[in-house]
Amino acid sequence: MIIVKAFLLLFCLPGLTASLDEAHVHGAWLQDGLKWTGAPQEVNQHLQTGAATVIHFGENHTFALIHCWVYREPGRYASISHGDGRSVYVGKWESKGDDIVVEYRLVDRTIRIKGETLPGPVEQATVKDAAGFLSFKGQKFRRTAELDQSADEVLNGIKATAPGVSGQLLVAEPNNLMTH
Repeated sequence: MIIVKAFLLLFCLPGLTASLDEAHVHGAWLQDGLKWTGAPQEVNQHLQTGAATVIHFGENHTFALIHCWVYREPGRYASISHGDGRSVYVGKWESKGDDIVVEYRLVDRTIRIKGETLPGPVEQATVKDAAGFLSFKGQKFRRTAELDQSADEVLNGIKATAPGVSGQLLVAEPNNLMTH
């Protein structure tokens, strides 16, 4: 009996406790270490802007990667700019142990590249969950609830206007590795 308990403790329980808490990843995550630039004093002495990458984990395992400009007044608000250039990738995510596997494609870009076809090819990556941040493509991201609303607005606008994107944000490939 002692051998059975030891076996369970050594081999079964670590697998149960090592899985990702999916609820904690939902929402917008802002790239860490941005270079913020202040607006002119006569415009708004508190306003700052920075070129950023935002990753967003949504309902039903939807995923988005948004290269954009973020405006903020520290301690008051942060928002993805709706008037500056951006690129938006959408897809799906799923947890695999402590990792998050994402599959996504470019669906919208403010300035189109000549000859580019959208939606673009499917890309895959692994997001690592670490103490207080996520690591994606060599960059750290911190949970930024202030960006949830503007990220949702960007994604809702994409669903309404982007070619190949309907209703839900899906990666529509016949050989799709995601099963959600």
